[in-house]
Amino acid sequence: MFAKFRTCCQYVIVSLQFVILVFTALFFTASASAQTVILRVDGPSGSATPAGQGNDWGSNAYKYLPDAIDRADFLLNNSLATSVQLWVRAGTYYPDEGHDGNGDPLPANERSLTFQLHENVGIYGGFAGTELANESRDSHYFFTA
Repeated sequence: MFAKFRTCCQYVIVSLQFVILVFTALFFTASASAQTVILRVDGPSGSATPAGQGNDWGSNAYKYLPDAIDRADFLLNNSLATSVQLWVRAGTYYPDEGHDGNGDPLPANERSLTFQLHENVGIYGGFAGTELANESRDSHYFFTA
């Protein structure tokens, strides 16, 4: 009887260790994937729409760089990311393109506007608009300004 009890307890302990291991793995996997967020900017000449959220290239990308910077700020300020990478398709970008924090269009040709660079936001140019890895960009061929 004691041997059966001991075997049963060993089974429960091994099962609990397995459950703890699985939850630990899931927690660290979720944490690691949520730390750095990548937002893509396809630019005014690309196929992005103003409703793009930066999740992918094309129509899902941000059309304007200031909108992507605002989204990066939101993610960081609300602890939804620890860092944000902005992948920017080749082209020329201006600070008066896009929308302000209220969703209103920025004033065109406003020379006093600047890009406000924030801590923990990396802006990477040189993308063709199809890349899946940062290392695939070519900033000499796909000039971004």
